[in-house]
Amino acid sequence: NNPGIHTSELIDEARKIMNPDGDDLEILDNRNDDKFSQKVRNIKSHDTIASLVRTVGIRNRQWYLK
Repeated sequence: NNPGIHTSELIDEARKIMNPDGDDLEILDNRNDDKFSQKVRNIKSHDTIASLVRTVGIRNRQWYLK
C-alpha cells in the first residue's frame, strides 16, 4: 500500500522541505553531490531510520515505510 521512493527522489523532496543553504550546498571533493545530498544518503549508510523503513536494491534503491 505504500509506494517506494528512489533515493534521488527522496533527496529532491527533502531539499524542497528543508531548503538547505550555506555549507550544505557545497559540492564535495571528487563527488557529484553536495553535503546535503550526502547527508540524506548517509541515513541509509548508517541505518539511522532502519526501524522505520526497508530498502530494496543497491543501485537505484527504493525506500518503503514499514
